[in-house]
Amino acid sequence: ADVEEYYMTGKNTGSINRGGNELSGRTCTEINGKTTVEFVRALLGTSTISTSGDTNCIWAYGSTDSLSQHSNTQRGIIKINFGTGTGSTVDEVDYILAHSICMWLGMCFFFVIGISSVRYLKADETQIMEKPKWLLLHIGAQCFGVFFMILGFGLGYASVAGPIDKHFSDDTSQSHGKIGLVLCSASLIQIVGGLLRPQKEPEHKTTMRKIWEFGHKFTGVTIVLLAHINVLLGLEHADSNDTWTYLQCIWIVLWLLREIFFLCASRKKEEKVRIEGTQEKVGRVANLAL
Repeated sequence: ADVEEYYMTGKNTGSINRGGNELSGRTCTEINGKTTVEFVRALLGTSTISTSGDTNCIWAYGSTDSLSQHSNTQRGIIKINFGTGTGSTVDEVDYILAHSICMWLGMCFFFVIGISSVRYLKADETQIMEKPKWLLLHIGAQCFGVFFMILGFGLGYASVAGPIDKHFSDDTSQSHGKIGLVLCSASLIQIVGGLLRPQKEPEHKTTMRKIWEFGHKFTGVTIVLLAHINVLLGLEHADSNDTWTYLQCIWIVLWLLREIFFLCASRKKEEKVRIEGTQEKVGRVANLAL
């Protein structure tokens, strides 16, 4: 079989390009179920291979001819010293999977639970430790969310080797990394803003309190919405299985439907209160006329 030569400009199938002429003596044989690929590549080429010290080399194989991401059992890293001919395998730690799970739990699950606790439980006047139940659930969910978010951010950072600017470059993470950095920063600011919120007056809301409430709610919902979108960007960048993309889309639709239901219910409740207030005023005027 022929051995084709490719080069990559990114970490997805769309970045695989056919071409190049640095390999010679390319052969591929299969004997007794074992496939052997042989080729010759000059040490001095487009990128120079050093003969001193170890050089990282990656390998991967698939069960079909289609281009797709290889599973963890079908890929690996080896260190080769081209000066001595010795080599050793490197255990690959899958930081990306752990990063994905932590970020989803933090920003797409616990943050959503925190918002929902305010949406649906605020009318419940149950007290726990002299605090409203909904408030404690909101704070607890946000704290869990921030914990998993920070852990996921650290795992994502650890998955990229190199200087700081490489971690958020277009070649490494495209827009996914930059959006993630902004969302993590905004989430931490949101937590600090919650701790430093203006006190709520017993009889009326101050102007600062009204501004804070609007900003806190708007920022929280915006962070969660962009986090859901960023998960899709991350799945696309990692060239993951389409099943995960479909499941994330279903989760987004369910969340948006819940938000729409809450807004409609709130408008209906406000309209009911307005009508009852108008009827009460009309009744007072009628009583005065009598």
